[in-house]
Amino acid sequence: MPKYVVVARIIIRSTNAFSESGFPLTERVPGTWHLAEVDGNGRLSGAHACGSSAAQVEVRHPVREWKVLDPWCPDCEVQAGDAAREQAAHEAERSYTRL
Repeated sequence: MPKYVVVARIIIRSTNAFSESGFPLTERVPGTWHLAEVDGNGRLSGAHACGSSAAQVEVRHPVREWKVLDPWCPDCEVQAGDAAREQAAHEAERSYTRL
């Protein structure tokens, strides 16, 4: 069974706040969250589960957090949803038993 992580690239967006010099301040925020397959060494595959490129991934989260993150790629859920849900349940159970 494939193993997944939740990934996103960082985008820069303007805020409503202004700097002392009068320019709008920016913030770094994750873009759309995707599922990406990883190998045994934690390296990402070249594409997300939906088929888009994983070349610019900058943020990773365990797959157990995938439903908390927003906005979510619906195509990734269609392609890998059942396997990712099973992995997320297993990860959550493991982290709960370590407490």
